[in-house]
This record gives sequence, C-alpha cells and structure tokens, in this order.
Amino acid sequence: MAKGNPNDSTMKNNFVAKVYDPTLKTYRPIYVAPDATDNKRGEVWLSDATNATDNAATGVVAATPKAVKAVNDNANNKLDKTTANEQSVKSPTTFAGRITGNGGFTGNLTGNVTGNADTATKLKTARSISVKGGNNGGTGSANFDGSGNISITIPSIDATSITGVLPLSTIPQGALERLVRVADKAARFKLTTSQVQTGDSVIQNDTGVMYVVVDDSKLNSDAGYQEYKAGTALNASYATSAGSANSATIAGKVGHALSLKLQYGSSSAVGVKTVTFDGSSDASLTIDATKPEEMKGATASTAGSAGLVPAPAAGNQNKFLRGDGTWQTAGAVTGVKGNAESGYRTGNVNLTCANIGAAEASHNHDASYLKLSGGTLTGTLTGQTVKPSSNGSYNLGTSDAKWNYVYSNKFIGNLTGNVEGNATSATNAQSANKFNNTVALSGDVTTSVTSFNTASAITMATTIGNGKVTSAKIAGGAVTSAKIASKAVTNGKLADDVGTVYVGMNKPTEEHIKLWVQI
Repeated sequence: MAKGNPNDSTMKNNFVAKVYDPTLKTYRPIYVAPDATDNKRGEVWLSDATNATDNAATGVVAATPKAVKAVNDNANNKLDKTTANEQSVKSPTTFAGRITGNGGFTGNLTGNVTGNADTATKLKTARSISVKGGNNGGTGSANFDGSGNISITIPSIDATSITGVLPLSTIPQGALERLVRVADKAARFKLTTSQVQTGDSVIQNDTGVMYVVVDDSKLNSDAGYQEYKAGTALNASYATSAGSANSATIAGKVGHALSLKLQYGSSSAVGVKTVTFDGSSDASLTIDATKPEEMKGATASTAGSAGLVPAPAAGNQNKFLRGDGTWQTAGAVTGVKGNAESGYRTGNVNLTCANIGAAEASHNHDASYLKLSGGTLTGTLTGQTVKPSSNGSYNLGTSDAKWNYVYSNKFIGNLTGNVEGNATSATNAQSANKFNNTVALSGDVTTSVTSFNTASAITMATTIGNGKVTSAKIAGGAVTSAKIASKAVTNGKLADDVGTVYVGMNKPTEEHIKLWVQI
C-alpha cells in the first residue's frame, strides 16, 4: 500500500498526493511523514528480525508477518506447562526421570509400564467377528479393533432353523390367497392393496360374477380384474397359440380385429357406418333399420350420395330439391314484354331497343342538344372536374381568346401574365422580379457576400470570429457534454497557468497536470 498522510481523522494510508515541480520536471509528495515514535505518528519501519532490541525512542520498528510467524512457529514447537489443551511431540522422546500421569496415557507406550491400561480404546491386533444365520443361512462379518462400534449384517436366515410361531404380519400379502365379497362394481373399484393383492379372488354379489385380481395397481378400474369365464380368452395375447383360456397371457387387445359395417341403400352408397373392435376399448354401432340415411348434397368439389330425400317443411310446396340437398324457390317468369310491346312473349325472347322504346345506337340528337363532337356550348356549365384525356394535351383558352375572369381557391403549376392576389403557396415564381441586391452578414458571425439574384438554391458559409464567443454570450448551463464533441478540448487549448488534477496509478506525462494523486 502506498504511503500517505496518517495524521488525518481516518488514519488511512491509501494514496500519495504529489504536485508537479516545473524546475525539476517531476512530481514531489505534498506531505512527507516523519519517523514515528512513542508519542508521535509517522513512518513505521518494518523488520523481519525476531530478536531486535529497537525501541520507540528514536523510531518505531514493527515486526513483519514473517517475523511474527517465526516467533509463532518457535512457540508452537515447545510444550506449554500451564495450558490444559492437548499437545503433541512428533519425534521420539526420552525422559531420564520418572513420568507420572494421573490423567492416563493415550497412544503407544514402549518400555516398562506398571499398572493396568483399563481405559485402552483400541486392540493391538484387530479381530474378525462372523455371524451365520442358521445352518444354511448367509454369513455376515466385520473387523473389530475396539476403536469403535461395529454392525454385522446377515444377508439371509435359514428358515428351518427358526423355532416358534411367525406372526401373520411378517408374511407377505401376496403369499396369502383370499376370497373377498363386494356388493357391486363401485365397491369392487374401492378395494385397496391392504384388502386384496394380485392372485386374490373377488365375488360381486349383485351379479354373482367372480373376478381374479390381475394387477393390484389398477384396482379402481376394469384393467385390474379378469372375469372367471370362457369369454376372457378374448384378452389373451394370441388365443390360437395359448394352451387354454385359463393360462393365456392377459393382453390389451386380440391379434385380429373385428370389423362391422352397416350400409343403407345400394352397394355404391357413401356414408356407410363402420366400427372396429380389437378388445383394446369398448365399441358401439347404432343400427336403426327403420330410417336409412338421407341423401348428401354435392359441392363444387365433392360428389353427393344417394339416400332418402330430405322432408320439405310446410310452405315449401312450390320449391324444388336442388343438387346440394336443399329446397329452393323456382323462378316464376311466364313471359317477357318490352315497354313498347303490347303483349308478352315466351320462349327464347330477344329484347331490342325498339322493344323497350329506346333510341338506336346510331341515333343523333337535334341542335337543341350538345353534340359529342363539335357544337357550341351556351349557358352555364355546372360540373366538378374537367380533365383532359392526356397530360398537357389541351389548352384552356388561346392567346387570342382569353378568359376574362378565372375564379379559384388554388392554382398548381406555372402562371404567366398578370396575377392579382397573393401567391401564398407558390414554390417557384419563375417570372417574378428577382432579388437584385446582395446579402452579407457582419458582426460576430460573418460570411462572404452572397447574391440572391438566382433561381437556384443558396448556400452561405458562416464563420465565428476569434474571441467573439465570451461568457456573456453563452447562457448559463448552455454548454453541456452533449454540445462538446468527445476529446474536442485538448491540452493545447489550455492556458499555461491552467492546471489539472490526475488520479491514477501510473505517473502522468502531460505537464499541464499540476496535481497527481497516486492510488
């Protein structure tokens, strides 16, 4: 840790403040601590010596961790005459005099020992202890040296060597076959493994049917039982290869499935009812011989099927059955008559302009109407949009025949001639008087003389004069970090009498740093 000022309130030595000496071109500490004494703070000198005689009269000397460790190791290698804690000596030790131990001895003793070692905790030679569970039972063994308790596990016990009566609770439930009676199916599904196990029999009183438990993990469903009857052969994995239904392996389904098909109408009819049964789950097929299926209508992509005609509702007496299987209203046209005709015609009727009283396609109106081509428009034309057939192909008026007044809210495009009013939204007055004068900026912001006498865009390059931006010209807080580009203020921009403070580990090289706080 670097040296600092230890005489402050914190007494921390975590930095050294150094100031730049322009004469010596180096950094010198602001504070140099004196030698510490017994009554003055200052520098404390460290020493690895363990037998020094220095004192605080001329300077404080402190022991280093190395010196403290040496003293500690020396103390640990000596026996303590007063401590009650356990101590040990690694090397063989010879005592010339008599050793008296009132608290006993632990460990190995050599030489002549008098008295009894009645509190020894370990045998000199470990022994093996074996226990056998009867004549034909397993043998368990363990080594015993007296230092701790041992446990011997006997892997098996010879049942022929057991005398006395075994309690029923020691016999596995699966070894005891039993017959249990229940009232109904619901009571059977409430049985637990404490009542029945795999192999036990159950009689259901309401039906008189007897079941054998085949899976005691499924006592709450039919999957846990098998009925005592020949029909259970369907549950065999392969009844053809089983010796008998009683010995067949219980399976979830039979090897060959049974398929039933119910078909109404012709053999080509669509919508046949089919059910397949393989024993894996219940199956049902509803047969209503009195009511075959109704016809199925066709769609744009699917053909229909034959069947009974759907019944028409009341009021549908004038409707017809359509190919999509729905009743629809038929057309009621009995004849066709044009407005200019006196009677109705039937069959394939052709309507002409003469039949309905309309003019022929080649008809042209007289002079009271404006022709599509030519003619003179008189009166007032009321409309919305007058649009030419193509862009820029027609003129509104001519140089010899001009409109007297044109009233409008907005004109888009270029205007020539005299225009009254304000062109508030005009973007390019090409025939207006141009700016014949020039514009020049002066003062703190200057630019070259620029002419506005042009129809093109104008660009002015401005320059701020040297020394024109003063503190009086800058509002308080206007210059922020966001207004100054990164690293824009360099050392070369600082005056010679302006110094900075640097906090860091490495020695700075810039001369403008007047104060270095070394961390």
